[in-house]
Amino acid sequence: MEPRLLADAGFAVTTIDLAPSAIAYQRQSLAGTGADVAEANLFEWEPDRPFDAIYEQTCICALPPVLWDDYATRLAGWLRPGGVLAALFLQTGREGGPPFHCMWIRGHNG
Repeated sequence: MEPRLLADAGFAVTTIDLAPSAIAYQRQSLAGTGADVAEANLFEWEPDRPFDAIYEQTCICALPPVLWDDYATRLAGWLRPGGVLAALFLQTGREGGPPFHCMWIRGHNG
């Protein structure tokens, strides 16, 4: 829903996912908006240019916590200097996962 709202508001939108069902949903939802939909592994994919902003929607919650620092480094590398990272974290309130309980991510100075 958020990518469509952002695209409709005039933002250049790129969505990335590895799951074919999520890609199919985004392609249908974003049809006609000019948004890019990338089917890719986030640890391999690279944008053509840095982003002004990234909206992370619960992706980190699906990753084992041991990968969180690597993921944060990837996101930081995709942002232009001074760019903004906004995130929606899942609050499970339980041990284990996925999804993994996320209250916050440590600050990253990459």
